[in-house]
Amino acid sequence: MATDTADRPAATKYRPDPTRHVWQVPAFLLGVAVFVGAWQGWLPLGTPDPTADYTRELAALRTAYEKVNPDRDDLRDLLTRVAARCDAFPEYATAAHFALGSGYARLAELTPAADEARTHWTLARQHFDLITAEQLRDPADGPRLAFRSAKARAGVGLPAAASPADVRLLMSLLAGSPANEDPGDAQRLLADLALRLAPPDLNAAKDALTRYLTSAGIATPPASLARARLQLADVHVRRREPDLARKWLEQIGPDAPPEVVAPAKALLARVRMADEDWLGAARDWEAVRSAPGASQEARATTAYYLGLCRLNTKDLAAATKLFEESAKGTNDEARSASIRLAELLLKGTDAAGRAAVPDLLAAALKGVAARKDYTNTLIPLNDLLPVFELGVTVLTVDGAYEAAARVVESYAVVAPSRAREKKAETLAAWATALQRDGKDFKPTALAAAAEYEALAGSQPAPTAKVDTLRRAAGMYKAAGDPARTVAVLEAAVQLPSLPDPTVSGVLAELAEALVAGKRPGDAIKALNEAMARTTPISTAVRYRLGRQFLDSHKPELADLGRNLLEQVAKQETVTPAEREYHELALVGLGYEVMRTNNYAEAEVWLRKQVTEYPGGPEAPLGRLFLGICLIQRAGVSGASAPDAASVTRMRDEAIKLFKQVVADADAKQKKDGKLSERDTWVRLQAGLRVLQTYQQMHNPKDLLAEAPALLERHRGTVDELIILSLVYHAFKQKNEPGLSLQTRDQMKELFDRLPARAFPATKGEYSREYWEKVWFPADPK
Repeated sequence: MATDTADRPAATKYRPDPTRHVWQVPAFLLGVAVFVGAWQGWLPLGTPDPTADYTRELAALRTAYEKVNPDRDDLRDLLTRVAARCDAFPEYATAAHFALGSGYARLAELTPAADEARTHWTLARQHFDLITAEQLRDPADGPRLAFRSAKARAGVGLPAAASPADVRLLMSLLAGSPANEDPGDAQRLLADLALRLAPPDLNAAKDALTRYLTSAGIATPPASLARARLQLADVHVRRREPDLARKWLEQIGPDAPPEVVAPAKALLARVRMADEDWLGAARDWEAVRSAPGASQEARATTAYYLGLCRLNTKDLAAATKLFEESAKGTNDEARSASIRLAELLLKGTDAAGRAAVPDLLAAALKGVAARKDYTNTLIPLNDLLPVFELGVTVLTVDGAYEAAARVVESYAVVAPSRAREKKAETLAAWATALQRDGKDFKPTALAAAAEYEALAGSQPAPTAKVDTLRRAAGMYKAAGDPARTVAVLEAAVQLPSLPDPTVSGVLAELAEALVAGKRPGDAIKALNEAMARTTPISTAVRYRLGRQFLDSHKPELADLGRNLLEQVAKQETVTPAEREYHELALVGLGYEVMRTNNYAEAEVWLRKQVTEYPGGPEAPLGRLFLGICLIQRAGVSGASAPDAASVTRMRDEAIKLFKQVVADADAKQKKDGKLSERDTWVRLQAGLRVLQTYQQMHNPKDLLAEAPALLERHRGTVDELIILSLVYHAFKQKNEPGLSLQTRDQMKELFDRLPARAFPATKGEYSREYWEKVWFPADPK
């Protein structure tokens, strides 16, 4: 067949079968996929090797955490995979723990949330604690382990019992990073450690935070930077560097974490307050209060600081409202708000509102049992004490003595000695007010005396002790307890090292007390001892003693009393402080001499008084007494009678003096609206003496002209009866018997109408017995 020469069929064009090699396409694609998978590491080449696979993951983890800006999610995934297989490859345990510790440390630095970052620091520390530097193959990893382990320990936080030496050691490890090592959070963590020292190392904290913020890498979370800025600003505030604090605070924007924004605003507000930028600070505090999620407690706390801003911008109404809000809390701001509220009330005009002051000041000391327990730095104790002083003073002036006493009770917690003194003063003022109002004051006066006496026992200085004992004696005297008065003054005079003027004054007061205690012999002895001192007793004391001796109505003391008044009255040089007692002595001595019917001598003293003190408080009484002396002298008969010209002169002067008393009293009544009981009596007596003088002058016309106004003023009183008696005699002088009898009938009708209580005396014209005996005797049966 090989030599077959037959012709071959003609050639035709080749056409492939479309279905013959279709299987080759998927086989090709499968090969490509296997190649790519092997190249990317998705499919193992050759026989699977778990150890090699694990070493690759360790290498990948190290590469990831050493990047300048690692991907946080990729780093977390690698950490999860390596940690899950760590126990399966014990031969790589050291490398794995080092890589895991380093990875978790880096992940902590990349984590913005502080709590989550602490979890990562904890995991880092756990892995670092499982290895030592000697186990590491690369010598350069030893310093890295020490540095990174130190960061992890600081990130987790040292135990509360850690010593300062431990803290300093950790700080030294963080201070210098190994070669080519990114310090990361090392400086921030160093600052945390510096601030936990006692006292805090503010210099180290400032330097570390400044380095952290100025050299932070691009991977540092903005939240971490914001927290560091806040912390550094706080350090500057504590270092009293407000301008630097403001610089960092103003770099914290609204995108910072909420737990940073509000404290940053609050700190900036404090900085502005320190600069007295009250409006700017108020804006910041308003922002803090309106921050989303702000708790009621936080709002109440910030209300105090905002209230301070409003207080300093003179918006007292807004400040009061804010302090009231803050005072509802339980922290130092609440207690400080109570103090500020009390101070506002005390300095304001709402006396009724001050009733809240005792409760406010008690709230300020809630939980404080003694001075040492007071720890409120917002209002130091030295600033609080004046508020208590102001409270006692203002409430006492208000007459709110019970409220003042309650303030004193709270005051005693922090200033027991001073509070006892204020308590005694408050009780003394209270007793004086009760006495003035005609109420039972003696128990309160006794309580004040007891407080003063107890206070004296705690005072070491004799001069202070004697002063307090004299106050106690004054209260015992007011309470009507002469025995205690004498006992306290006797104790006072026995104190050592007292100045001579003080001893003299105490002896004089003792003499007064002895008179009240019905011991005139001892009183004279005490007075003589006082006057024998090199320093004479004061004008005031001599006057008081003289007055008391005379008022005792004891014959053996009368001459001594007049002698003391005469000593004062004869003073040629009178200081302004002595003028009151000098005038009283003159009018008092004039009156005492009048009572002995020595009107000529009395005139000398009284004329001196009205001449030297024409506008003095005793001038009306002095003119009344002087006028009485003149009409008495003018009425003398016999050999010692004055001549007619002198009689006329004396009666004319007396009329002038009496009328001046009446005119001055009417002017005073017009000005003040009313007269005191004493001024009313003086005016009446002067008016009666005008009529009496006209009667002596046989001038019934002027008497009858003056009488109607006086009668109208004293209708329905025994004074009306006296005036009518003078009218009766005036009609008799005019020889008008009908009108005189008519007047007598009018007197009888009035006498019968007056009740027994209308006659205040037991003898003389103001007694009922006088009228019954002299004017209206009973008809004999």
